[in-house]
Amino acid sequence: MGVWIVLTSGLLVILVVAPRSVLSKPVNFLARVVDANSTEPVYRASILLQVSGGFKEYSTDSLGQFSFSMVPRPEGTTGLFKIDAVGYEHYELNVTLRRDQQSLPDFKLPGHSPATTSSDGLAQQIAQRKAALLAVPAEFTIKYSAFIAAPNCGVVKLLSPQVATQNLAILNWRYPRPYFEFLSKNQEYGYGTYHLRTVI
Repeated sequence: MGVWIVLTSGLLVILVVAPRSVLSKPVNFLARVVDANSTEPVYRASILLQVSGGFKEYSTDSLGQFSFSMVPRPEGTTGLFKIDAVGYEHYELNVTLRRDQQSLPDFKLPGHSPATTSSDGLAQQIAQRKAALLAVPAEFTIKYSAFIAAPNCGVVKLLSPQVATQNLAILNWRYPRPYFEFLSKNQEYGYGTYHLRTVI
């Protein structure tokens, strides 16, 4: 811990500066996703957190909670939270992540209007949710745009076994494995023979 004494305009100012070893330690953040109307927890909501340098995926537990660790900058790090859940509208929010605020305010998801809760509307929501899970982040499509533009080339996102397992009802997969079959461009394990498998 560093202490600096500064004399300015006749005033004595004492500055306390945290050592670099403290500022470099990861911080454990805890957040919760709830229904905007009832404040009930939203189970199995999918969260994509984008910060400078990359992104990570999380899923809420039965209490609507999820946690993550990162090293925020001293002045705070801005994170973009993109949240999807069945029966709710897509939700995005920028949050400044600070070392002294490890419990984040609740993320309140707005529900769909009654007109979109029919069986057709629910099927559409599930399809949109699946597409969101498998969508390649824009930063990668931009980064590899030259590669993607070539014939028979592309970028695919493989889900980790944990994320796939938590979203099996949405994905409608038999096996929660990171997999891609090139001929049919299918990510469900068990189809075809020419495939790419990897462990995440």
